[in-house]
Amino acid sequence: MKATLIISSEYKYNQPSVFIFVEGRYFGCQIYPSSRNYPTDVNYWSNATSSDSDRYFSLKEVEYSEENFSMIEILQNSISANEKLVKQYPSWTPSPKYKIKRGKAYQDYLSFKEKENKLISEIAAYNAPYDNAIRSAKNQLREILLTVK
Repeated sequence: MKATLIISSEYKYNQPSVFIFVEGRYFGCQIYPSSRNYPTDVNYWSNATSSDSDRYFSLKEVEYSEENFSMIEILQNSISANEKLVKQYPSWTPSPKYKIKRGKAYQDYLSFKEKENKLISEIAAYNAPYDNAIRSAKNQLREILLTVK
């Protein structure tokens, strides 16, 4: 399967985003494609900048075996399915400014924060297997995308 391998250029210690464009679809890291509304023309990436105005994308025509491309699709679908199962954390609530940290209002705030922290812990425990599966699939997918002919 012919594809265009696209790799972002990043700072020395940042890991570049790696994705491919095949017949109008993207596989791999979805950060840049999703933030740019999935451009339908692969030539878009030739002149686009990545994280800064002086950082671009490298494009390379590649070919994957049917077996590798099948695995790419499976891993991408696995990532998408697991991401749908992940629960979102509650939005952050700023702390009111208390001049005196005693009294009913402050105690109510402490009770609220205790419940919020318990909920966050429960969500983290629920999400852990999905997050692990997503991370594993992303690592496998990146490895396959980078081992090309």
